[in-house]
Amino acid sequence: MKSLIRLLIFLVLKKTYPLLIFFAVGSLLCFISLFFTFRIQTNVAALLPEHNEAAQEFSQIMSLLGHQDTLFLLAEGEREGLIDFAEKLVTPLKASPYLDRIDYKAQQYFFPFFNKIVLSHFFVQFAPEEIPALIKKLQPKAIQQKIAQNMKKLYSADPAFATRINIDPLGLIEDFYRHLPAQQSSFDLESGYIFSPNQKALLIKMKGKFPATQIDQSIALVAEVEKAIDIAKREHPEIQVEISGGYSTAVASYYEFRRDLTVTLFTSIICVIFLICFVFREWRLIYLAGIPLHLAILWTFALGSFFLGSLTSIALSFAAILAGLGVDFAIHFYNRFRIELMQHDLETAIERTLTLTFNSLFTAGITTSCGFLVFYRTDFRGFSELGLLSGTGILICLFFMLLCFPCLLLISGRKKGFPPLRSGTGVLALFRFAEWIFWGTLILTFGAFYLLWGYQEVGVPFQSDIQILRPSSQTRFQEKLKSYFHETNVI
Repeated sequence: MKSLIRLLIFLVLKKTYPLLIFFAVGSLLCFISLFFTFRIQTNVAALLPEHNEAAQEFSQIMSLLGHQDTLFLLAEGEREGLIDFAEKLVTPLKASPYLDRIDYKAQQYFFPFFNKIVLSHFFVQFAPEEIPALIKKLQPKAIQQKIAQNMKKLYSADPAFATRINIDPLGLIEDFYRHLPAQQSSFDLESGYIFSPNQKALLIKMKGKFPATQIDQSIALVAEVEKAIDIAKREHPEIQVEISGGYSTAVASYYEFRRDLTVTLFTSIICVIFLICFVFREWRLIYLAGIPLHLAILWTFALGSFFLGSLTSIALSFAAILAGLGVDFAIHFYNRFRIELMQHDLETAIERTLTLTFNSLFTAGITTSCGFLVFYRTDFRGFSELGLLSGTGILICLFFMLLCFPCLLLISGRKKGFPPLRSGTGVLALFRFAEWIFWGTLILTFGAFYLLWGYQEVGVPFQSDIQILRPSSQTRFQEKLKSYFHETNVI
């Protein structure tokens, strides 16, 4: 252990600038790697254990949900303009490598006609060359496979599956797709387009070739559709367009989560750095402690993205954990450094601080890291990644605070020096401030609890609808859809 301490002292005092160059180059490489490898998994299925049978069954059911690989488009305007807009929009998208099918005509919704007319005149609807493929679907093995798929779909909470399976248990509706003439329904089917009853809205459904959980392809698909919308609107600027569905929801959730993550991360870092500056009354700590802390989190992000491929929403909360725990090393180191600086010169103070604080900081880092690394063995992916990233991140923070932080103190001290300790600084002031924070938080918590309890007692409702967790754009789409199509359940 003593040889390791001597090595740290040698690097900090004798190799200050090469060490900082190493951190700068490493951080640049981490940033480049993060730019190309950083991916966020926002779907709940990504959190489930990979080897659990129930989790695998749930993932299969989620993949079978019809709207997970679907994009809905609602266009508002006048009837003739909507028809021309739909044709100009759909024509380039038919060649899209991301789309399997675009449904903007109403024939695929004629379940009553299929049930009453088509099944009573079964083979009359087909050309001779189409019959062999239909007969293949009616073989016992194919029917058993279809029954198994129906059972998985019925496990879901979507009543639309039960309706469709009751009408079309063998999945033959797709074979009759091109043979169904227009019939009466809750849509306006006279023109063949899916119009609302008042002729003011038109619905288009696009089915993709991949699940919405593949976020990169989902982003590319939504971008392609939005580009086609912009082109089609050049001739019809009066038409208003809203999009929703599995792909749109996944992309909107992804960008909202990235924004929230950025705000949370930088807010937590700013708060803890401001706390240090307030306690020690030294504003240089904004960058002296802030730079090592930022770089440590950056390195942890980069290593996690590189080795894990993608990070779940729960795992990404490690950034706020590191901001709160990693800064503790800087607090203890700096407090001891200022005490030593009262009796020794700058280099000697840093040397003595490293010697006297290394064992305690190293022990605290290892024990804290091991506490988080225990979660790595859990089957729940969110906790597993959280434990791995938090555990390794604590050690990376320790690494930066023992090497990068002293180098910055040394350079800053040589240029400007450090003023004498002022009254109220140090560990005692920190404890006083922590005590004030504790009692203030306790009082505010109980006050907020009784306030909420009082509001509930006087009848103020609490929102329990899970749909409010969806992105606001998707909620707006659902409201417009209901206003135009009333009780028609198309999504």
